Amino acid sequence: MSSFTMHFPRDYLTRFSSYRPPGQAESRSRSANLPAATSLARLLLKQERIAEAREVPAPVYNWFTEGFDTADLKDAKAMLEELNRPAI
Repeated sequence: MSSFTMHFPRDYLTRFSSYRPPGQAESRSRSANLPAATSLARLLLKQERIAEAREVPAPVYNWFTEGFDTADLKDAKAMLEELNRPAI
């Protein structure tokens, strides 16, 4: 097992392995890409890589035009709001 896999929960690794940046994900389901993007942003935020974290979920979230009451979209919206909150 690599040192990378020993430091991160399996859930993160599973989600990150399925994340593809917009433009590379046309063959993937948008709804499948959203949880991966949100999880990746959450990890980057924990690593204090704020600028990188902001770039991940927004393009994926902006694909959607409906379904904003679903758990994945609510989670992504909450992550975006957290990332855009002014630092204290």
